[in-house]
Amino acid sequence: MRTALAFGLVALTLGCTESYSDDPTAFFGTPGEQAVVADPTRSGHALMNAGEYALALRAFQRAVALNGPTPEALVGMGSASGKLGRLPQAERYLRAAVEEAPASVVAWNNLGVVLQERDDYVGAAAAFRMAFALDSGDNDLIRQNLNSALLRQDRRDAVIGPEPANQLVPLGHGLYILGQSDG
Repeated sequence: MRTALAFGLVALTLGCTESYSDDPTAFFGTPGEQAVVADPTRSGHALMNAGEYALALRAFQRAVALNGPTPEALVGMGSASGKLGRLPQAERYLRAAVEEAPASVVAWNNLGVVLQERDDYVGAAAAFRMAFALDSGDNDLIRQNLNSALLRQDRRDAVIGPEPANQLVPLGHGLYILGQSDG
């Protein structure tokens, strides 16, 4: 069984027309196919655009293994993790990204998105404010994100805000209800 499997792998390997190189900018692929650049960060971005978030996360992790934790790779890992619903992990990566590159508009915006998904509207608004300020208010998407976080924060404050004082209101015959005081 192992011999047949090994033979099958050798046959598949011999049939490959790709050339491999240690050069990270080398191209892989067969003639006539769209070549994929072996740069894991660029691959991660392409996979994110294709909706392949798990593969994108792995590509960004390879980028970190090759080049260290660059802000671009950290943002990529955070964004992919967020798309996969791994919000605590996404937040950690994005916080590391803004620590490494405090002027990164994308890192601040994406951190805001993750914080908003985690119902941290105060933190989300702060992150969106930073992205908005760094971008000089030019990006409509960041403005919408900031407004959304502020609205959600205001709604939450309105719901969770100070409760009105309650008092016992007599209904008669020894029955009482809790009612709100006038003052």
